[in-house]
Amino acid sequence: MLIPSTETSLGAPLEGYRLKRGFLKALLLKYWDRLRSSFWFVPAVMACLAVALAVCAVELDKAVAEDWLQRVGWSYSGGAEGASLLLGTVAGSMIAIAGTVFSMTLVALSLASS
Repeated sequence: MLIPSTETSLGAPLEGYRLKRGFLKALLLKYWDRLRSSFWFVPAVMACLAVALAVCAVELDKAVAEDWLQRVGWSYSGGAEGASLLLGTVAGSMIAIAGTVFSMTLVALSLASS
């Protein structure tokens, strides 16, 4: 939305461009606010970041040698059977926590309804 200026001073032609730039900035801010307040924006950004992180992790895994990982003390150095046991333990504890949270939620809702 460029509004031509009729004044002859040096600043007059720039006033129209400033108005256009301000209008475009306001328009972009309006669209950004509309996009950011939609329900799908945060999950879409998280999904894109997860894909980028997965690609970076695969490339890092290809680039790093296995002997470097063995020198790092905090990395897991067990075999496949140990990893399976560890993941089973973690999954079981997550299910136990989810059950506890669910039962506490039901107790809180039943107390609030009476």
